[in-house]
Amino acid sequence: RNTQWRGKSPNFTFQDYSAIYQQSATKADSVVLLTIADLNSALLKAGGDSVRSMPYIKWENDNEFHFYIGSSWYAYSVTEKKIIASILLPNGAENYSLNYSKKLIAFTIQNNLYVVGTDNRIIAITSDSDKNIVNGQIVSRNEFGIDKGIFWSPNGSYIGFYSKDEHKVTEYPLVDIAPHQATLKLKKYPMAANPSENLCLGIYNLANNTNKFIQ
Repeated sequence: RNTQWRGKSPNFTFQDYSAIYQQSATKADSVVLLTIADLNSALLKAGGDSVRSMPYIKWENDNEFHFYIGSSWYAYSVTEKKIIASILLPNGAENYSLNYSKKLIAFTIQNNLYVVGTDNRIIAITSDSDKNIVNGQIVSRNEFGIDKGIFWSPNGSYIGFYSKDEHKVTEYPLVDIAPHQATLKLKKYPMAANPSENLCLGIYNLANNTNKFIQ
């Protein structure tokens, strides 16, 4: 599972439920890079909880990878053999977008956008009480190659995000069959020939905590 290059090195890694393995592009033999016991030891030292199986990891460079366990995010150093950073996301957080160099995660709760760092201090980027204004989420119903609504600048100083006004979009009834007794949920859906959402792009400046909006 989860085969990927280890940063820019000539080694790639893959994993199963109990370990992460490494193999060279020029050799056939793989070695155990990290066991679940090693990871659990690092998690406990960092104040986290142990896990039963190896979480999916993502390499950021030759020696550091990161992963999520529930609503907690961790960065691990292979050379130091320890957790080097962690962030606890609040309940209801969705649409995570990580800037690894700054160790910041932008996320949404309902229709608003927030950002949090390793100090776990949550900063509100938007504060729209009107539920028809939706920030940081996918727009245009995933069409035109759109698969996210939050965009970090390369240096991590700005966050671009979609903001959509759904006042003119009609609601469509959907039946949620997940509960024991099905419930009815209303979802904004632009039916053919009816008004669609109005879009703009927000740009948040982390240095001075301000937004600018571009039509």
